[in-house]
Amino acid sequence: MPILQSSKGWAARQSRIYSRAGGTTKRVALALVLLPILAFISANAFGDEWAWAVGPDGNQLIMACKSAVRNLDEPSRESTKQDVYNIGFCEGFVSGTADSMYNDANLTGISRGQMVRVVQKYLEDHPEKLSLGSSFLVREALMKAFPKARKGK
Repeated sequence: MPILQSSKGWAARQSRIYSRAGGTTKRVALALVLLPILAFISANAFGDEWAWAVGPDGNQLIMACKSAVRNLDEPSRESTKQDVYNIGFCEGFVSGTADSMYNDANLTGISRGQMVRVVQKYLEDHPEKLSLGSSFLVREALMKAFPKARKGK
């Protein structure tokens, strides 16, 4: 008889484990539902800082690239910490986007400085597009400035 009692104890233990697991599943599901809501609230609370975290638009990129072009024109000029951040951000963003465009534009032999200048000029010439995503704007600027020759044309 002790064997049967221990099997009852085992069944009861398993039942308690599964009921606790259901609670854990509910907590995970609740967390997954609340996470996007909290992210949205955070986005509204922090304003522009949030945009830098999830991806800037043309307004933020044009500010960053102004510092980069100024640095290209006057390399001996004193730069603030914000200027240094902006220069790195602009050059890195433009370079990273350009690296993903090998099928869309002819960027062979084009320096990073020239690409930054092209993007900055495009942003200045098209202020109506500054609310668009910066990766779209960089791609568009580089494709217009350095079109890839199509086969058969």
